[in-house]
Amino acid sequence: FHAHMCQMGLTYNPYLAIKIVNMYSVCDSLHNAHLLFDRISNGHLFLWNVLIRGYAWNGPYVVTIRLYYQMLDHGLVPDDITFPFVLKACSTLSAVEKGREIHEHVIRTGWEKDVFVGAALIDR
Repeated sequence: FHAHMCQMGLTYNPYLAIKIVNMYSVCDSLHNAHLLFDRISNGHLFLWNVLIRGYAWNGPYVVTIRLYYQMLDHGLVPDDITFPFVLKACSTLSAVEKGREIHEHVIRTGWEKDVFVGAALIDR
């Protein structure tokens, strides 16, 4: 399916590209998800969240954190979807200092009162 879309030039459609990255991510084909992500590299926060979620679920967890910081470097602001997955990766890796740093980001961006972000902060 993806090869057919590439032949037709449809992978440059942001909506379809996000769907394909999501499909690869959910199917634990993160290598393919990341390759497509790198090819389309756009500013859609949802696309970043899809890839961050994939790595938070399947590892390597350090990539979750790396993607988070790359997302910030691209000028995107994390949301209530981003933070729980990145905090999960920090917890799994026992990355206490990174977890504290991301907790500060949560506060600075105003997400500390969100129930899902709050649950991620106390989940381990």
